[in-house]
Amino acid sequence: MSIFERCAIVLILCIFDTIFTIHHVSMGATELNPVLAFCLEVSHAFFFTVKILFTSILCLFLMMACTNDTRFKMVGAGLNMIIGVYVALCLYHFYLFLIPSLEQHSYM
Repeated sequence: MSIFERCAIVLILCIFDTIFTIHHVSMGATELNPVLAFCLEVSHAFFFTVKILFTSILCLFLMMACTNDTRFKMVGAGLNMIIGVYVALCLYHFYLFLIPSLEQHSYM
């Protein structure tokens, strides 16, 4: 799988995470990341924009860093780990959908 394809997967998972986060926070969960919590306090649109923009810039930086085989392997492995974390986070979101009340739960 190419670096571009991995970055596209990261961005898609980030979009899902962002939408799920907005939903769960509106249902009573808490965003634990203080920077993103501040962005959520400003507005959902601001939160969405900041999170997607930051992830997009990171992906562009990683694609530009792939100038030789060694870096390609390192960036690819890093992106695989990021994909794994996002998949785990999306599974956590699905778990939260199963909980009737989120008032006592925090979101990571």
